[in-house]
Amino acid sequence: MNRILLISLLLLSAACRSSTTVPSAEPKILRVMGSETLMPLTQQWAAGFMQEHPEISVHVLGGGTSTGVKALTEGQTEICAASRPLKPDEVKLIAEKYHSVGLSYLVAKDALSIYVNASNPVPSLSLDQVRDLFMGRIVNWKDLGGQDAPVDVFVRPPNSGTYLYFKEHVLFNELQAPTTLIVPTGKSMAEVVAKSIHGIGYGGIAHPSGIRNIKINGIEPTEENARNDRYPITRYLYFYVIDTPKGSTELFINWVQGETGQKIVRESGFISLW
Repeated sequence: MNRILLISLLLLSAACRSSTTVPSAEPKILRVMGSETLMPLTQQWAAGFMQEHPEISVHVLGGGTSTGVKALTEGQTEICAASRPLKPDEVKLIAEKYHSVGLSYLVAKDALSIYVNASNPVPSLSLDQVRDLFMGRIVNWKDLGGQDAPVDVFVRPPNSGTYLYFKEHVLFNELQAPTTLIVPTGKSMAEVVAKSIHGIGYGGIAHPSGIRNIKINGIEPTEENARNDRYPITRYLYFYVIDTPKGSTELFINWVQGETGQKIVRESGFISLW
């Protein structure tokens, strides 16, 4: 009996040691950082992806495209989310550090909408008029057929990819009016213009609540018009990585570009790739 009891205790002890020495699987962490425009969409991608791949934890941070590029260059994120192409000096820094110019992946398309308050009676603006408004050449809505009231101009901060895209493609790199007011995110831009009866700002078409996406050159900023490039301010949205993605990074990018990821794009008010 004593021998049987001893063998049983030894087997029990071995089983306990085995159960305590086998480590539990830690989730793999994937970091995505950058564009404020893309951030709400990236958060939805992350939530959907983690439901299918619970072994991977996707951390999403904003800060603007420039912040995301800096984090990518410094190895603080695996993916940079960007609402514009990389600038030459950004590519140069990556090349100098990694001997690679990086890789870009299209993840969605967006129409850069010009926001006005929902009560604003002006039906449409030309690109020249938009330029004049943001550069301070037009300062009263009556000059555009609206109310006799000063224009409140709102812009994004310089670290924003949306700001740089607007500066390059609408302002042609000229200086905006010094009286413009800076708004940190696309979401807050829509909220500010919704509260400002005489306000004007810009952002993605996915922020329509309380505002009106005004026609540009008589063309509505809709998915169809953006997809066929009839709408004049249309852009792609990107993921950037340093080198050929592998493991969880490759899996996530493929998922985003695939059927489920692009369905989330459409549901979020952006324009899917396919």
